[in-house]
Amino acid sequence: MNQFNPFYRLIDENDSFINQVIGYVFGVGIFEELIKLIPVFFFIKHSKEPLLPQTVVFYGLISGIGFGVFEGVIYQISVNSKLDYNSSFFMNIARLTSLPFLHAVWSGISSYFIAFYFLYPTKRYAMFLLAIVIPAILHGLYDVFTWSLIGLFIAYFGVALLIIYLKKAKEFQSKITF
Repeated sequence: MNQFNPFYRLIDENDSFINQVIGYVFGVGIFEELIKLIPVFFFIKHSKEPLLPQTVVFYGLISGIGFGVFEGVIYQISVNSKLDYNSSFFMNIARLTSLPFLHAVWSGISSYFIAFYFLYPTKRYAMFLLAIVIPAILHGLYDVFTWSLIGLFIAYFGVALLIIYLKKAKEFQSKITF
């Protein structure tokens, strides 16, 4: 990933705060959110009838969990294996529990807007932009502030945002049509 994405080089902890935000949002957030959307996009594209946004969010949650578990296992056999026992144990638990959940939430938000991307072709560009930008910013900021109260707040905010989107799906849909 680092050789193909120049923003990824900015995530070094010795870089400035601004560089880290840019690196994590553009180098990690956008890239990973696009990857998680591939299976969702495939399912919607090949569906015989239009899918409800809530159904598409379900597909996004599954894609995000799958991605998060895969990423956690990769970290287990690479980065975490180089840590001392206690740190490795803690990081393995974190990477295989909370982080797949967060990836699912971010992917669910992306999928919510991708559902509207397919339902309203005249609004496709806006829906695609929202599908990538919102979760990529949440993802990138979480990565910058990981293991802090700010990181916890960003994680909570993402969950709350997904719940609000799901509760307001019909209202959002009625506003898009006008």
